[in-house]
Amino acid sequence: MIGIFILLIILILVGVAMRKQRGITYPLLKGRSADPCVWRFGNVDSTITAAYLEAVADAFMLDEEELFKLRPEDSLRRLYKSRYTRHPLFSTDSMELEIFCTDFKNLCGSPEAEFDPDSSLRDQIELISRFRNNRPFTERETNSLGLEMKFLAQLEQADNQAIF
Repeated sequence: MIGIFILLIILILVGVAMRKQRGITYPLLKGRSADPCVWRFGNVDSTITAAYLEAVADAFMLDEEELFKLRPEDSLRRLYKSRYTRHPLFSTDSMELEIFCTDFKNLCGSPEAEFDPDSSLRDQIELISRFRNNRPFTERETNSLGLEMKFLAQLEQADNQAIF
């Protein structure tokens, strides 16, 4: 009985450690510098971009620095493949694309929204913007989606830097 309890604790700790694993785990991001300035698209509301980036960060377990190494022309499939095609037998799929597909439809506010993992991140953000008529996310919406809008400040700061 004690052995089972100890094994259970070890499995939980390993799971927590794996979930908290950060660092460059996606070769696609290696050698890139973080740049929040590339995430401003003329008429797309910054709350839409921030919500999208947070959903990507959560699904792919990216920290802030890793997230801002992504570029608008990247695709989520490229990001995914950069991690899982190197050692397909020794890597376990964490269901990133499946998790994000659900989040994408929620961000669009429509189960009819088509998620294409091969489309660019910019195209996906612009699609969410079209589904929402570029309407900013309200606090009520972000709460219901479980979003903290943790990247909004960086995006707004990048906007302010671009203006001056």
